Amino acid sequence: MKKIVPFSFYFLYFAAFASLLPFFVLFYQSLGFSGAQIGLLTGIPPLITLVGAPFGTGLADRTRRHKLIMGLGLVVAIAVMLILPRASSFVLVFALIVLFNFFMSPVGSLSDSATMTMLGDERAMYGRVRMGGTFGWGIFAQIAGFLLALYGLDILFYMFSGIMLVNLFIAQKFSFGAHPEHDPKSGTVWMLLKNRRWIVFLLSAFLGGVGTFSVAAYLSPYLQELGADGRQIGFAFLVATLTELPAFYFGNLLVKRFSAYGLFVISLVLLGV
Repeated sequence: MKKIVPFSFYFLYFAAFASLLPFFVLFYQSLGFSGAQIGLLTGIPPLITLVGAPFGTGLADRTRRHKLIMGLGLVVAIAVMLILPRASSFVLVFALIVLFNFFMSPVGSLSDSATMTMLGDERAMYGRVRMGGTFGWGIFAQIAGFLLALYGLDILFYMFSGIMLVNLFIAQKFSFGAHPEHDPKSGTVWMLLKNRRWIVFLLSAFLGGVGTFSVAAYLSPYLQELGADGRQIGFAFLVATLTELPAFYFGNLLVKRFSAYGLFVISLVLLGV
């Protein structure tokens, strides 16, 4: 169970996002939004996550209701994605995107925490468990591409919601273990920012994330401009996802060989290339 539950969760979690996330910009374009509006909609999620993730995880730690916070995030995500295809105004779409990202932002962190707790002494095997997400993304990006070509964008929102609904029940099988009493004076953002090494790390991660997300967000419309259809767009994401497999499978060996810091630097360099 300690590997099956998180592997299944990651598989479905990334399967759901692969069914929709690569095609968000196409949805915005179909509504006739301007370039500035699309830029705002694609740029706001990381900023919302910056606030929502520590708020949600902190609330879960204080109340010891980790499963409840995670479940609430998934329920809101499902509801928003069922409503979004019916939205047409920019204000409503923007509000729904903010709501979606705020409630979903702690889910990834909470699932990682639960996974590491459940693995116990086998935490070095996290990469192999996380491979479930790679399989989910690769397989369902291809399926979503075919469905997009056959039925249009709306089907992808229902596909996301259906997969996440199944994952809602999987998430309740997570074990978060015993948590010490929460000390409001410890673990705050301000204490984190007092550490110079953390500031350098966060800045590096931020710049790497900006570069990665900028490419990922606009890859679908770029491929569409080149004449690709939904099936070819899905195949492109499948190929990109397959490159994750060696990194995750041999992650424990790579960390021993290059250290976590070394792998972090290598990753940023390769992203730049």
